[in-house]
Amino acid sequence: DDNKKGEGRLICQFSSIGSFSSKWIEEFTASAHVPSIITKTNTRNNGERLSFIWPTVPEIKNLMLGYRGGGSVPGQMKNVDKEFLRPILCKWVNDRDILNKNNATPHMKTYLKIGGRNNGGGGATDGAPVEWCTIASQNMSVAAWGQLQINKRTGDPKGTLFMRHWELGVFFSPCRLSKFLSDRGDGPDEVVKQSARVKMVPVPMLETGVCEGHVSEAGTDKTATIIVPLPLPFEIPPVNYAADEVPWARDRDTEEPDGFGTVVRKGLLVSNFM
Repeated sequence: DDNKKGEGRLICQFSSIGSFSSKWIEEFTASAHVPSIITKTNTRNNGERLSFIWPTVPEIKNLMLGYRGGGSVPGQMKNVDKEFLRPILCKWVNDRDILNKNNATPHMKTYLKIGGRNNGGGGATDGAPVEWCTIASQNMSVAAWGQLQINKRTGDPKGTLFMRHWELGVFFSPCRLSKFLSDRGDGPDEVVKQSARVKMVPVPMLETGVCEGHVSEAGTDKTATIIVPLPLPFEIPPVNYAADEVPWARDRDTEEPDGFGTVVRKGLLVSNFM
């Protein structure tokens, strides 16, 4: 990553969340060159740098499969209700729903960075292109993403990244995509140069004209901007929870029945409530 440290916004969408500390989140976002500014005492404006897309209880209730589909989003209250996560939680459902996914249970895992180098630094705003995106098998957990461990016996200051899981994903970035646009004889310097003209643009922003100013004809000119549409099933920028909204957890009791007359009681589905 050739971005300057401290730029952009990291957006994480996943279907399961493990137990981790605010310190680990700091390390995780720092690895993406985005400061999360999360601390136990200061959570102001966290959402400008880091967003976790996780469905609310009503969102799960109103999905095609209702609470039964919520079994595919197996978060627990002890993990999703942590105070330092509250400012960065964002909704799954969005009003535009260009990809017609609002009725589907979110089981994919998507991680991307917007803003940064191509946006002149700072937090991400409407119209900011995507710096990179990976669609992968990792959920949000220490086991999946790893943790830096320092060996006190050897005194190695760099430490070792210890990961408990094997994971697999597909990674997209302007630099990688530019290799498909370059001539076979182009060297690495030319590939990096060409990556500056590639803009990865989320489909919702492209369709609604939010990215006006980034879009231009590709043509055959090597200086022309090339737009690569990136279909994302959630809002960009993500929409934070309202003050009274509660994150979905499979062990949280629900008051209102879903469309099948089902509620959740002590982690179990109980029917015949209609």
